[in-house]
Amino acid sequence: MGKRTGEKASDGAERKRTQKASRESEEFFRSLVENALNATVVVNSDGTIRYESPSIERVMGHRPEDRIGTNIFGSVHPEDVAEATDAFAQLMQNRGATLHKEIRAQHEDGSWRHIEVVGRNLLDDPVVEGVIASLRDITERKQMEKALQESEMKYSALVEQARDGVVIVQDGFVKYANKALTEIMGYPNEELVGMYFLDVLLPEYKDQTSSRYETYVEGEIPPSYNELKIRRKDGETKDIEASGTVIQYNGKPAVMGIARDITERKQAEEALGKYRERLEELVEERTKKLTEANEELKIRLAEGRQAERALRQSEEKYRDLADLLPQIVFEIDEKGNFTFTNRKGVKAFGYTQDDIKAGLNAFQALVPEDRDRVRGNMRRVLSGEKSSGNEYTALRKDGSTFPILIFSSPIIKDEKPLGLRGIVIDITERKQMEEALAESEKRFRSLIENALDVIVIIDGDGMIQYESPAIKSVLGHEPEDTIGQYGI
Repeated sequence: MGKRTGEKASDGAERKRTQKASRESEEFFRSLVENALNATVVVNSDGTIRYESPSIERVMGHRPEDRIGTNIFGSVHPEDVAEATDAFAQLMQNRGATLHKEIRAQHEDGSWRHIEVVGRNLLDDPVVEGVIASLRDITERKQMEKALQESEMKYSALVEQARDGVVIVQDGFVKYANKALTEIMGYPNEELVGMYFLDVLLPEYKDQTSSRYETYVEGEIPPSYNELKIRRKDGETKDIEASGTVIQYNGKPAVMGIARDITERKQAEEALGKYRERLEELVEERTKKLTEANEELKIRLAEGRQAERALRQSEEKYRDLADLLPQIVFEIDEKGNFTFTNRKGVKAFGYTQDDIKAGLNAFQALVPEDRDRVRGNMRRVLSGEKSSGNEYTALRKDGSTFPILIFSSPIIKDEKPLGLRGIVIDITERKQMEEALAESEKRFRSLIENALDVIVIIDGDGMIQYESPAIKSVLGHEPEDTIGQYGI
């Protein structure tokens, strides 16, 4: 008798513990549902709402009890109703199945919100006997995706309309080429993409270009631009001025390059070199003739005058030839005073030939902050150093500025430098393209780094390559803390 009484008492205590644990578990899960960021909704098989968690007010703006007994599709956007009802009907035919859908639903304030719905058919569950769905407001994410898409479309349009060639090279192969690059290379886009990038170069430029590419991949930016020669598909060779930078492309490092066709410029430089050589020959020749004429001046004054006329005609021919060139041609003495500039130079800087004759100094045509650098470069060229071209900011007579590239060489007479002779190239268009590309890249980075959702980039080996700043608010660590760690 005493043993049975003890067993009953033990069974009663066990039931109480079980009931208490069950109540605590029920309260725990109820608290989870009622305080979750996502709203939880239970719907009957006919689509009427049986339950909505308190979070529905945060997601849709109405109180949980406001829409009990109403149809779940009543607040769905008219354009999404048909698709939503079809999906619900399919879910009803598969007990235990799960539905994942994005729809637009009307908020209590009248606005339309993008809602992510994850529903499960639990009609066979004796506790639920309905469809349970989790609703999440993804409106801000959708707006961000749209803004990013529009930004990418603008960037794509800018690149495709660029006059310079744009190429993305990854692992040594061309992954992207814009229209301008296909025109420069003479290959259709479908042939150019996938090609090994060194294959279009002339042999003597391959080692140098390969070395520069490896420097980019290692995270360093080589100094200055690279000039090289390529062979088009039709066999024609082109002179190219190339620059690049390292980007992330499809989750891996790649080099984005800008290629400009400078064939015409190189031809002009070659022509200028020939003209310069010829001019020096002419000057030497005329000087010799003038010396001989001066010796006979007293007895052959008439012949001397004829020789002077011939020299003037020769100089006029040189000036006329220089005026035909598309670049600015100039000569200055050792103090920087202009002794000659062609029509292109006068027009580009807004001065007149009278200004030149009045003693215009070259430093007046450059912004003050560049003048010390120009003086240093001028001294080096006069001392015999070769000039591969230097960039400066030009200053017009009206105060406006524009970027230029100057190539120069010394004027030598009797083995002494008397000044400089060279050409000036306006590089405004190139600078505008570089600034536009940099600004576009800056906007894309700003979009990602200010996104509310976490953005993670994982490479093919499962290693984390990038985490957006939002990771700190979600997981509590700095973005750089997990770079290089296994992320899956």
